Amino acid sequence: MTKIRISSLSLILFFICDLSFSQNTDKNILDSYRWNNRILIIFTPSSNNSNFKKAEDLLKQNNDGILDRDLVIFYIFENSQSTVNNLPINKFTSNYLREKFYAANGKSTYILVGKDGGEKLRTTGQFNVERLFERIDELPMRQSEIEERTFSFDSIKFE
Repeated sequence: MTKIRISSLSLILFFICDLSFSQNTDKNILDSYRWNNRILIIFTPSSNNSNFKKAEDLLKQNNDGILDRDLVIFYIFENSQSTVNNLPINKFTSNYLREKFYAANGKSTYILVGKDGGEKLRTTGQFNVERLFERIDELPMRQSEIEERTFSFDSIKFE
């Protein structure tokens, strides 16, 4: 009887610790991209939302610009599976992000998070990929990246 109680207690503690660990890990999802990627978080009611569909099309058309700017895209839907880089994320994480960025339900909100983890741009309604790229290109870290690439390319000698 004592062994059963100890085993049951151990099992309960394991699940509590496991749940706590997974929730803490999910809250750190943004930290896993810090200093390596910029993040575009798209909060939208559903994948059928007209603003979202237009934004998704614009992003697909500008994939080279997204890759060049080290951009990772989070799709946070209210009532369906949210994703990061086409991989599913759990409801706890999507709710955490919605709360963290004060994204209201029922409308499309686009938030750019810089490599330093700070919010750099917030827009609602219609998505504008040119404005997104302009804002990224204004950032000091992006300016350094552009200069480094230019310097590296200029130092190559063609014969």
